[in-house]
Amino acid sequence: MKPRGTALQEKLRALRLEFEAGPTPAEDIQVLDDNVLAMQRGGFAERAIQSGVRAPDFSMQSTCGSILTLGDLLQKGPVVLTWFRGNW
Repeated sequence: MKPRGTALQEKLRALRLEFEAGPTPAEDIQVLDDNVLAMQRGGFAERAIQSGVRAPDFSMQSTCGSILTLGDLLQKGPVVLTWFRGNW
């Protein structure tokens, strides 16, 4: 049996190779890699709320303009929070 996480690492490695073989210019991939490295060096992962830990309640505007509150969403069931870093 493979160690826990090995299958995920293999899938991530395959996705990375597929991405690198795609149409994205090497310069753009390098920018992404540089930003990942900067976040790793900055300790972002260590300071992030970890899986399974309840996030503090907050409100934010949705892409449709309505206000969403974590507490309200949790009353409907489990919530997965993700963060998309970007500039668009």
